[in-house]
Amino acid sequence: LPEIELIDFSTLELERKIVKFSDDEVDKSLQRLAENRKNFEAISGKRSSKEGDQVVIDFTGTVDGEEFAGGSMTDFELELGGGGFLPGFEDQIAGMKAGAKKEIKVSMPEDHPNDQLKGKELLFDVSLKEVREAKPVLIDDELAKANGLDSIEALKDAVKEELRKEYNQLTRAHLKRSLLDKLSDAHNFEVPDSILSREFEAIWKQISDAKERDTLDEDDKGKSEEELKDQYKEIAARRVRLGLLISEVGQKNNVTVTQDDLNKAMQAEASRLPGHEARVFEYYQNNPEAMQQLQGPIFEDKVVDFIVELSKVTDIETTIEELTKESDESNKNDGKAKKSSKKKSKAKTSRSPRSKAANKK
Repeated sequence: LPEIELIDFSTLELERKIVKFSDDEVDKSLQRLAENRKNFEAISGKRSSKEGDQVVIDFTGTVDGEEFAGGSMTDFELELGGGGFLPGFEDQIAGMKAGAKKEIKVSMPEDHPNDQLKGKELLFDVSLKEVREAKPVLIDDELAKANGLDSIEALKDAVKEELRKEYNQLTRAHLKRSLLDKLSDAHNFEVPDSILSREFEAIWKQISDAKERDTLDEDDKGKSEEELKDQYKEIAARRVRLGLLISEVGQKNNVTVTQDDLNKAMQAEASRLPGHEARVFEYYQNNPEAMQQLQGPIFEDKVVDFIVELSKVTDIETTIEELTKESDESNKNDGKAKKSSKKKSKAKTSRSPRSKAANKK
């Protein structure tokens, strides 16, 4: 492994983008909760169905004249405009009245996972049995109780806490990305060919699979294979370099992942599968590789925290729109290797004295 000369982290200057949510955002979140709990009631008369309505339908689907698995349903409830069914299906239902019948055609994409359906035209015989319209749900104590809380004030507090967590996660992700960019720019040592080759092969397999599925990033579609390989070799080098750098910083400053850290991570994973918590813990405890996959991100985050604590961080207020836009742009360009005019260096490892933060675990 290469020797790495670590920079003085106190020279790093970072911006932490802080978002303060408004009462309007809280109101919008409450409105979405109300929308999710709306009820539908059958309409009287023969009004045509429209977006926002729920319809009850029977349908039978065929491909090449034959019925296919999962293509027929009875008393199927479908919210028009909800995007809960095949693209183009709901649009053709809109305008139908209760008691109407209609033949609907839907074209399936070439990359559909079902070989029987990919690239085919599906034909559905549809009978619309009932049209229902949405009844608004009031934002009151009853809505709060439906969400497991005692009052609307308690629900508002819960919404505020969720917004705070969401915005803090975005803030941290932006700060971490900015830090990694600066670390990448400041450390430009040679990386071992063997590690680089493994990383590039893993990335190139993903690119090759994306090309086969025609899901390659739009920016990459017009590039030759040689251009793509050059680009992703630089991406692989950046990833390997940052991985080695994070490991070096952690080892030299006694950053460790404790059992308590792992327990919290396992608990977070288990919380996603209510009722199966014990099985999740057992899975990780009996699979060292899975446990290692948990440990890696925790170690990286603790090293990031260590470096941030040593850096000069300036808090800057921004809007959620601006922060989200920056995050989206960063995600789009994530891993796009930066061209650097710096020469590769064979650096010695710095033995700088550790600060009080060096003992932070």
